[in-house]
Amino acid sequence: MGMDVHGLNPKMNKGKEKYKTYFKWDNIDWRERSGAKKEEWEKEQDKFYSEMSSYQDDNRGTYFRNSCWWWRPLWDYCRHVAPELISDKLWESGHHNDGSGLNAEKAKMLGEILMENIADGSAIQYEKTYNALIENDEHKYPFDVGNVENFALFCIESGGFEIC
Repeated sequence: MGMDVHGLNPKMNKGKEKYKTYFKWDNIDWRERSGAKKEEWEKEQDKFYSEMSSYQDDNRGTYFRNSCWWWRPLWDYCRHVAPELISDKLWESGHHNDGSGLNAEKAKMLGEILMENIADGSAIQYEKTYNALIENDEHKYPFDVGNVENFALFCIESGGFEIC
């Protein structure tokens, strides 16, 4: 299970039409891909996924995904550094894929706060403290500053987001 976070009005740096195979297959229903167009889809699916990844990298605000193992500590950290943006209710619902999220202004503010914490070293200190606490825990939920940075960049360019 994972958390899919979708930008509501993302900044577009490169249009989907630049990714020919991704553009071609993105709106074709999965049933059609595995049915009438199965042979063609099987030939092009590796390129589709490669282009989809490139599209998302080029347009960071469109989509962010974490497994629940990575998401939970990230979302907890977001609340830790920005409690004025993430209420108790939002924090709780953000752990349950229920469509909650932040508007454009608050998403950008969260992203900027996260980037400031990376720049001033407090995020890496949090990572060290967190990882020391879970060192002997057999049910580890990992935390990594690189994941924080990816989410921060997503937030800044997302135009607001919802967690689904």
